[in-house]
Amino acid sequence: SSSKWTDGGVFGPTDADGVPGFLQSNYGAPGNFEVVVKTKDGRLNHWWRMDAAPWTWTDGGRFASNIALSGASLVQTHYGKQGNLELVAVLNGGQMQHWSRNDDAGNVWTASETFGSGVASPPCMIEGQYGASDENHVGNFELCVAVGGKIQHWWRNNQGNGAWQQ
Repeated sequence: SSSKWTDGGVFGPTDADGVPGFLQSNYGAPGNFEVVVKTKDGRLNHWWRMDAAPWTWTDGGRFASNIALSGASLVQTHYGKQGNLELVAVLNGGQMQHWSRNDDAGNVWTASETFGSGVASPPCMIEGQYGASDENHVGNFELCVAVGGKIQHWWRNNQGNGAWQQ
């Protein structure tokens, strides 16, 4: 009500070493904050906070390995009842790897396909509306990343075979 920023305190892993992905999910009301960031051990760490008292952050655990770069690629999709969390990170070898958390089957992060090569920047991704019949259905993933001093655009047809295409 005062229109002033307040300090929410420090949270997250003490060895954070990447660009975090951040979003407000539809879990709870008005929705939890969700963060995934690369750690110094080359893994990804998921943290979340209920958007209600007592306003504490919870370590959702580490997953993945051989991660070189994380970025603003965390999205909540229209898959499943709740909507899965999805992200893309860059591996040590310069390829990207897609990860998803199936929230209808135990909230476990699962690795998907790897794609691309020579990636030198954190990825940035959204779920667009292209391919969706309306704003409540799954659209394509749209991703941008730097390779060789240029921006590459990748997309994934979430209504078709699910393969990443440049």
